[in-house]
Amino acid sequence: PLPDPPCTRHGAGEGNNKLFYTFALFIIPMCWFGIYAWFLQGLSTAEIRQCFPYLGGDEPYNHLGPLQTIPMLANTIAQTIKSSLVDAAFCVLILLCAGQTLRVLLNKKTGTHKRRTMALVLGYAALFYALNLHEFLKSGVFYRSFWSQPFSIFLSFTAIAIAAQSIPRWARVLLWSTLVLIAFSDHWADNQRIKPYKNPQHFLGSDRGGVYITNDRSFIQTVVLSTKQLKGLVKNGGSFFALPYDCLYYYLTDKKSPTRQLIFFDHIKIPFEQEQRIISDLEKRPIAAVLVSSRQSAREPGLGTLGVTYCPMIAQYINANFTAAAKIGDWVNEPGWAWNHGTLILKRQETKDQRP
Repeated sequence: PLPDPPCTRHGAGEGNNKLFYTFALFIIPMCWFGIYAWFLQGLSTAEIRQCFPYLGGDEPYNHLGPLQTIPMLANTIAQTIKSSLVDAAFCVLILLCAGQTLRVLLNKKTGTHKRRTMALVLGYAALFYALNLHEFLKSGVFYRSFWSQPFSIFLSFTAIAIAAQSIPRWARVLLWSTLVLIAFSDHWADNQRIKPYKNPQHFLGSDRGGVYITNDRSFIQTVVLSTKQLKGLVKNGGSFFALPYDCLYYYLTDKKSPTRQLIFFDHIKIPFEQEQRIISDLEKRPIAAVLVSSRQSAREPGLGTLGVTYCPMIAQYINANFTAAAKIGDWVNEPGWAWNHGTLILKRQETKDQRP
């Protein structure tokens, strides 16, 4: 429970509140801007725009906006609730607790300080939930809605905690028992969903893998063979270049990217000046190999075709300095981010001085 502060300490509490709100309103935003300024220092306007893709044409799904993405989010939440009895039960529990929390807030018998504190906590949680949805609301890329989930969880359990303070003891016992039952049921359901994938066909067994994944066997074979091929071409201290967006191979080979830029697609809008800097980075290493995945040409909105709709100079540089060493995986079907995966691995061409 949140007790009302004693009248004798009103002055001290008021001073502490002023300090708290001053810190919240000024110091925290200044720290926030300072962190972003530190990360963005030295970047061009185009590169900063790539980091904050909020202007027109910066997203692959440029036709979407809040009028489309809010119903999309609501439909996803509704489908999640209907997907299992456990999810439906938890939703009912949250709604009941939210109703009880509203009653507590509207009840004048609840202390003014307590009501104000509860309203501020709930209000700030709701505010930050909405603010952290901004990337999803602008882009329609669903995984970006995950940024707001910590606040939705906090909001839900804050409502449960407030409701639990104002109900009879037997109801609290029932509430906590229901939560424990839901947690164990959800844990059991997750294990049941995972079991079909815990077999050799879904095991990514490279040195830096060692995990079971839900991707099909073809995807896993392509990743394993491509990793082995890269390790054979790139010796100790060397590096390679992966594009258009295949950072997985940097991790699996324990290599760092030779350039700051990790993603290369049409909607990223990489200008010629940035291409020149990227090529300069590639020459400084120099890199021993290049990996180009089948997503270099895709019909998905905003992706485009390497060398045609985006990065013509980089494509020309690769064609002039590297030759094909291996072509692995699916190069027939339309590529996806986790399916129909293929890779083309190129090795640096030997110069006359390097030939025996």
